[in-house]
Amino acid sequence: MFGSKKIKTLLIEDDAIFRTAVEKATSHILDLSFASSVREAKILAKVRCFDLVLLDKKLPDGIGIDLIPELKMANPHCVVLVLTSDPTDESIVEALDLGASDYLVKTPHIQQDLLGRILVARGRLAIEQRCRNAERLADDFFSSELVGKSNALIEIREEIETFGPSQVNVLITGETGTGKELIAKALHLANGDRTRPFITLNCAAFQETLIESELFGHTKGSFTGAATDKVGKVELANGGDLFLDEIGELPLDVQSKLLRVLQDGEYYRVGSNEKRHSKFRVISATNRDLRNRVSEGEFREDLLFRINSAEIFTSPLRDRPEDIPDIASHLLHKIGGARYFFAKDALEQLCKEKWNGNVRELKNRIERAHALASRSDRTKILLSDVAPDSRRRPQDYESGFRPGLKTSISYITPTGYKQAIAKGERDFLIFALNTFNNDVLRTAESLGMSKSALYRRLDKLEISRNLSGFMEASQ
Repeated sequence: MFGSKKIKTLLIEDDAIFRTAVEKATSHILDLSFASSVREAKILAKVRCFDLVLLDKKLPDGIGIDLIPELKMANPHCVVLVLTSDPTDESIVEALDLGASDYLVKTPHIQQDLLGRILVARGRLAIEQRCRNAERLADDFFSSELVGKSNALIEIREEIETFGPSQVNVLITGETGTGKELIAKALHLANGDRTRPFITLNCAAFQETLIESELFGHTKGSFTGAATDKVGKVELANGGDLFLDEIGELPLDVQSKLLRVLQDGEYYRVGSNEKRHSKFRVISATNRDLRNRVSEGEFREDLLFRINSAEIFTSPLRDRPEDIPDIASHLLHKIGGARYFFAKDALEQLCKEKWNGNVRELKNRIERAHALASRSDRTKILLSDVAPDSRRRPQDYESGFRPGLKTSISYITPTGYKQAIAKGERDFLIFALNTFNNDVLRTAESLGMSKSALYRRLDKLEISRNLSGFMEASQ
């Protein structure tokens, strides 16, 4: 970077003759903007990001060095060179303390001196940019790395390598907790352009009346509570990738509008007749069979064709136990740092379990194990740390929640059916809350809904909380 590219530079100087001289001497390496006062400099710094600032110490409406904190706030990595007529001025020390990189004395040979300082600044900017890129790449690698060595995971990596750099719409399928969002991020990063936006939306986390607004945005006053204009995810994703998690929950009327923007790049904000445009790749994920949803009339077949140019299937963790040691160690490293490690029998125990909740359930178990080890001031995760919580009832999870209704034929009615569904949902939510030690936020996140949406379901199903946890209000 900056090898042949001109450096975006702001020259803050009220002497027009000096500005012209600097422009002539540096036009081949600097992309110059000019300000002749503190006021003009503040305006320019708000609308454009500068990598280099040449700052005169004395300006008509103030002291130039007073601008340094504001300039550094706009771009913490910018290089500030202070121009001064007095090299003994004590304020130079103050300027350096405020964040200036160097100062330059105005002399008859300042053009040559300035060129030398600019070349040094360019080298510094290039080094800092490389460091930031390396850090970002490391963060991206660590956060999006698909850990494991199973054949299923190798195949997924190959598919990411194939489809990631393209503009092909990808549908990711598989059970809840198998890492579909992780694959979506990896697809996005495989493009190689870190400036492209990656926008996410969980289609199951919003009420039907709000999902259209989240996706396409709305105008002020378009519905109750729309106090300001809102930019939708489609607009934010322009030029990048839009990840739609649980796309199978998208209402039919919103599906048709999504299809239009995918086909023509056109959409409307809620409450507006102004046509807008956005071009992006859509990466979708679902734990449901969308082909069955199409046959049931709950999902548009033409939309399925549009989002499913390529499909990536994520295997459940129980089908690839050889990945568990690597995934568990990776998660422990992320949660507690490199100093934590598993005892051999603890890791063997994790490999024996079924993990019906997949990687998400494994992560929850490791978070609990880490907390137990930390409380005992240990860095070694023991077998007792990873043992299943005795308050859990895995048999309920595996065999399904029994509604607890009588099996007499007199109960096989529409009312009985509704009661059975409600009873099953009550049991499931109480089980889920107890699994997460009654942490409503974590439970909601695992269920793919907002905290407020979960509270609404608890109220509707008359599930209340007391000292022992959540239970039906009548108990």
